[in-house]
Formats: sequence, structure tokens, C-alpha cells
Amino acid sequence: MTRKNKNGFRIPNPRSGLEKSQLTRSHPTIDRHSKKQLLEIDLFAEEYMKFLSKAKIAPETVDEIKHLFEEKSTLEDRLIIHPDQTAFAMACFGEKPMNQGLKIIYAHNDSPGLIVKVDPARFNTDFDMHPVYTGVELDTLNYGGIAPHQWTGKSLEIRGWSNIDGKRRKIKFPVYSSDIHIHTDTRQEEDSPYSLAHQIESLDLDTGFRSVKELLKFLKMKGEEDFARSRLFAIPSVSPKKIGPYYISGYGHDDKSGIYTAARAFLDTKTKPEYTTLIFGFDKEEVGSAGAGGAKSKFFEKIINQLLLEEGQITKLGDISNALKLDMYSKSLAINADVDAAGTGKEIDENRIDIYNISKMGYGPFLSCMDNIHEGDQVSSNLIDKTMGILREGEIIFHPIGSPVIADRAQWFVTMSEFMQNRGIPTVNLGIPVGALHSPEEILHKGDLYYAYKAYKKIIEG
Repeated sequence: MTRKNKNGFRIPNPRSGLEKSQLTRSHPTIDRHSKKQLLEIDLFAEEYMKFLSKAKIAPETVDEIKHLFEEKSTLEDRLIIHPDQTAFAMACFGEKPMNQGLKIIYAHNDSPGLIVKVDPARFNTDFDMHPVYTGVELDTLNYGGIAPHQWTGKSLEIRGWSNIDGKRRKIKFPVYSSDIHIHTDTRQEEDSPYSLAHQIESLDLDTGFRSVKELLKFLKMKGEEDFARSRLFAIPSVSPKKIGPYYISGYGHDDKSGIYTAARAFLDTKTKPEYTTLIFGFDKEEVGSAGAGGAKSKFFEKIINQLLLEEGQITKLGDISNALKLDMYSKSLAINADVDAAGTGKEIDENRIDIYNISKMGYGPFLSCMDNIHEGDQVSSNLIDKTMGILREGEIIFHPIGSPVIADRAQWFVTMSEFMQNRGIPTVNLGIPVGALHSPEEILHKGDLYYAYKAYKKIIEG
């Protein structure tokens, strides 16, 4: 088939004879759904966007989970918050005793960004240079893996808290991350290496204050040493937005999407589960899951011990042995609800990804069949079979994935799955594909969000 162009020449029509389905990007999570189902998906997406707009840093995430718990929990549900208010656990005892196994779904409350240094206030002392400085700057370093060029030339927001003389106080104010004028930027002309042209150490934030004293007064700090007893993060000043009919952009999909879907699945399950069920929101995943509320901390063990005592089969802590826990853990199932990198057109251009094994937006939550080392630490096929069986029984749309990168670019990496596996708990990563991972604004598909929620709910209900 040919067609005439505007000049009257006949040219081939490459789309002639193609089916409509071949010209439409497939979205299995919303294709062939009823109006009622699509309405449910849209409503869930809107509720998530409200959550994401408020839950920017770990304590805010915990606060929003607390509000959600108070709104939707039953009398049998428990909420336990870490003393630092950066991690939490929700629990509900099952019909079977704990020694018969647990159902655990966990995610993390933190997201990549910048963190203010312990001694951060910077003010140029050269009087002649004062006119070209905006005033006091805050020195930062990366919190998690970031690309520094993505964090310049934009407004950011300082969010965090201080602990001064036993009193905890929230801190929130706008800052600006400056960049070089295009008219004076000589980096390209000088052929500067990327690592020198874009350095994290140069990410100093303009506060707008004319003196350190003025800044300290605003922050209600007595001196610069009070920064040491504060935790301040710099995050993008953005709100979640709908991109077309199907996508949501926003800061912190990694891993607020996992937190929200897991918590909602737990709270929306109104019948008593067969097995004791726990939802964990850990802290510090972006920096190795260390710290008091991290996945490899003693916070997890403390919660398990507390629940064993409350259940009544154990009368004192001394009766909780490693043998008892190992036996209980071997009968359990843990779901790592962390996100993973989704394929995008930007990645394909550079031949970075394995298009057959990377997660894809619109195809439901991914089920990772390997972890940590590139195709070297594959999840047990028995566990994959068991998990797939649960998902198919619940008519959950999902897709299995392997390593997202091509073999020549494969690298060793650690995920939160490792920390449950090391405790002897069969663990698999079932999460939401996210595009532009670790950037100031990530993107996900509303259908994947909804079916992740449905998947976690099915796993809880059995």
C-alpha cells in the first residue's frame, strides 16, 4: 500500500495492514477491565498520591502510616513504632501459633536524596566576594545513590528534625541548589570528565539567610553544634502528578509505593489471617539498611520476641531459643516489597538493559527470580513456584524478571532480601517497577500499584 504525501509523491505506508493492537502500547493491568475495576484502580492511585505528597522522609512516612492505621485498623491489629520514629511494624496474630510460621511483608521508609552534614553552615569570609554569594549555604552529602547533576538548578526543601535538650522538633524550610549559568559554563569546552564536572561535594544549598546567626535563630538552635543533634534531609519541592491516564510521577516512589501498598493490604484484610502477619517499614535502606531501624538491625528481633511473649506460648525471654526461631522462620514466608528499575526508552538507546528480563511498567508487579549477584544467586525455584501459585490463584497480573542489565554491565548489589534470607526466612522480592529510579522525580504505572496491593492482600489472606 502507498499513500500520497503533500507533494503528491507516492510513498509506502508502513502502518498499512497493521492491527490496532500493534499500534497501542499494551497495559495488561488495565486492558480488558470493567469500568468498576478501572474506577477502583483510579481511586487507589488518588489515595496513594495523597500519601506520597505528605510522606517525604522516614518520620513523615511513619506519621502517615500511623494516621492510616488509626483510620482503618481493627482491634486485633498492632502498630509498634521505633523510638526514633523512623521505622514501624504492624502485626496481627493468626489462627495458628507463631511457631507454625509467619507471613512477613516489608519495605523501607527512606528515599534517596541529600543529607545535611554534621557541621554544615558555610559563609564566605572574603568581604570582596560577598556580593556574588547569596548568603549562608548548607553543605550536604548524598543519602543513597544519586546523580549529582539531577540535583542542581532547582528548588529543594529541607525536612527533618532536631533533638535538643530532650525535645524533638520538626524542621521544614525551602532552599535552592544552584548551578552554573549556561553563558559562563566552560565544562563542555574544557572537556571535563563527568566525575569532575558533577561532584556531590559541590552540592551546597542556598538558604537565603544573611548570617549564620540569622539561620540559627530561625532554626531555634543555640549554636552550630546543634546541627549534630539534628537530622536534616534535602528533597525535591515537587508534588505527585498524573502523567496521562496511566502514570504517576513524584519523589519517593522508592519505596513509599511498597510501604503504602503493603500497609493497605494489611489494613484492608478484615478477617483474622491463618498465620501471624507482620508488615515492616524499615529505615536506612538507601545506605545499606544499617542503623537502629534498618532491616539488619535488632528492631526486627525485638518485635518477634515481643510478639512471642504476648502470644503466651513463651513465658519469658530466656525460653526464646535460636532453635525455636530457626524452626519458625523455616516455615515462614517473607516478601520484600521494594521497587526495581523499570525499562524506559532512554535506557534502550544506550544498550544498557536486557529488555527481556527487566521489569516493565503496566505489566503488574515484578517477581524477581534472582537477587544480589548477576544470575548467581537465584531464588529457590520451589519458592518461585509457591509464590506464582498464590498469585495465579488470586488472578493477580504479574511478571517474572531476572537481571535488569546486560551481562557485560552486571554488578554485585545488595537488596533487603539478604537480611531475611540470613535469618533463615524464605524470601522473594515482589515489588513495583519504577522508571528513572533514584532521580528527583520517578514514575510508575497506576495498574502496577494496584496489583501490587492485590498481590500482598492475597498473600496475607492465603
